[in-house]
Amino acid sequence: MTMASHYNILTMLLASYNSIHCAQAFNVFWKFRSNSTECFMEDELIHRVLHHPTDCYQGTYNSSSLLTTKECVKNIKCNKIMEDINLDAVPICQTNNEVICCLDSYQCELDRKVIETNNDQSECHYFKNSKTLFQSSQRTAGKCVFPFIYHGRSYYKCTVFTDSSCFRWCATLVDSNNVYIKNSGLWGYCNNTCPVNYEEKCHDKERVPRFKREFDVETKKIRIKSKTCGTQKTTTFIKSKDGGPGEDFTLYNPGNCSFPFNYRGVWYSTCITLDDPMCRYWCSVKNDHGYHRKLGSKWAYCNNDCPKEKNGQHDRCKIQNAKKGELTKHFYEDEFGKIVYHENEDQNFIFDYAAYGSEEED
Repeated sequence: MTMASHYNILTMLLASYNSIHCAQAFNVFWKFRSNSTECFMEDELIHRVLHHPTDCYQGTYNSSSLLTTKECVKNIKCNKIMEDINLDAVPICQTNNEVICCLDSYQCELDRKVIETNNDQSECHYFKNSKTLFQSSQRTAGKCVFPFIYHGRSYYKCTVFTDSSCFRWCATLVDSNNVYIKNSGLWGYCNNTCPVNYEEKCHDKERVPRFKREFDVETKKIRIKSKTCGTQKTTTFIKSKDGGPGEDFTLYNPGNCSFPFNYRGVWYSTCITLDDPMCRYWCSVKNDHGYHRKLGSKWAYCNNDCPKEKNGQHDRCKIQNAKKGELTKHFYEDEFGKIVYHENEDQNFIFDYAAYGSEEED
């Protein structure tokens, strides 16, 4: 079988997987919590839309193309036997031109393991928490909805606005105009991979914006500013978001190290080499109140007079290329040769330029 054949088969399988497993975007188009006849089993419907969106379908229709419960259920892409589904027990909300319906896990069989293991952890998810509509222990739930409009303002990132503990949150379901429905409980605390506004302030000036999962009273002691040090001009490779070749980006005068900083759940008060392909010492320069994140934070290579970490299990250099051999931890400056100038104490000393291939004098 040729490489092209493998590629075509892979493309078809991927398309098939996406058509089954990729959830559509949902919105609230009915009178939420109105106890009207627009909804049947509204709580169960909302629960499934938020936590099991692949078991649901939302569509539009008109007077000439009515979308009955049966027709709505047919559009849910899963392994199901229509004859075994009790249509009178299907959670559904509908108006004159829109409908949304859901099936439960017994009626709609999907490969749960595939969905869970292929969940992109870099995406912005929220956590179930005691303040939301459905009480549960903290664990990853659905995706945050961006943008969402709250109190007349659009949010494209998680916010701490109106949260008394200054924890970052997002809307989980909005109406057709992207407006968060007041007092709906359709929100959740953001995962720490979510985008945030570093400039946002807490209403309580003694607090700082924080992800709920990272909150720990002990970190207040750790985050006290300690000594810092200078950094080098730093060039790094930036991957292209659209799959292009990417390009180098140089940060000039990056600023001093910000110690201590938290990287991958560990606090550091020294420069580290973790994840640097050349095993160079680096530090966080700009971060989220001590937390160095993939998005928004800045880093730079440390000067060679900076404090460096001791060997430890959290910071090991790896061999990136067999031709390079084993890489050792080092400062970026150490890769360049240095010229040390000494002043001759003899006042009558004349430098022999000819001996060094030049007759030009300073």
